[in-house]
Amino acid sequence: MTDKSLALEISRLKDENKKLQERIYKYENIFMSLEEELREKKHFIQNIVTNTPAILYIFDVIENKLIYVNNEINNFLGYTKEEIFGLDNIVAHFMHPDDLIKLAELRAVQHLIKDGEVKTRDFRCKHKNGDWRWIHESSTVFKRKEDGTIWQFIGSAIDITERKREEEELNRNKIFIEAIAEAIPGVIAVFNLEKQKYTYVSKAIERILGYTQEKLFTGGPEFFLSLVNPEDLEAILLQNQNAITLLNSKDADNQVPIIYQYRLKHTNGDWKWVNTYEVAFEKDSNNNLLQLLSITFDVTEQRKIEENLKT
Repeated sequence: MTDKSLALEISRLKDENKKLQERIYKYENIFMSLEEELREKKHFIQNIVTNTPAILYIFDVIENKLIYVNNEINNFLGYTKEEIFGLDNIVAHFMHPDDLIKLAELRAVQHLIKDGEVKTRDFRCKHKNGDWRWIHESSTVFKRKEDGTIWQFIGSAIDITERKREEEELNRNKIFIEAIAEAIPGVIAVFNLEKQKYTYVSKAIERILGYTQEKLFTGGPEFFLSLVNPEDLEAILLQNQNAITLLNSKDADNQVPIIYQYRLKHTNGDWKWVNTYEVAFEKDSNNNLLQLLSITFDVTEQRKIEENLKT
């Protein structure tokens, strides 16, 4: 090889080396950017895991155990992660016996769950101190085996114990109020003026007039007015309109009832004298009347006594 050709070869190799160094530098920058992006994503995820006020977990369906859970488990149930991972059967240890049946039903159909489909359920878990805590869980498929079998679920869980207690208290109050309503010897009704329909009617309507609650719900005000004695109808409509006008006024005393006396037709054809006491039940922010509350008593026997005394 001549000196000239050797010089050319060295020059070519230097050019190739320079290009190679540039490519290496370029790839190093790419890798560094990827590493930085991965670190940022990891930091972002870690912040979510750390600061989310919920239990985050990954559950292995095949091994029937947790493979990941964040520190919120300690705030929720009083256990450390180490204690959790040391349990042989976490489901049997934590879950209320009555809710285990629901879990069995869910697992019987879990093979039908699609990727991206979120399943939710409420159940009770036992706190370390022995208390039962209500948990609301949301979960979705995280991994599958090669044959498509669900392998792992990823999910979150929040404590809804207080919400459940409030719901139970509301339900007890509802039962209590309904018991009082049924004990009163009169028909209690709530009428929505905007929707022109009854939103509540007590069962006493069956004792006083022989009609079911459903009949008044479906028939509405048209059915009720059809029961009013024709001789009383015009006066009742006028009184009712005046009452609504009065209750809509700013100076209205919503607690003072407006009283009507008129006749209603029983299912057996008899006319029953009744007294209806009506007050405002709900108003909007502008003091417009939204719903009326009424209690209607059968005063037929009282009217007979009064008429006998007159004669």
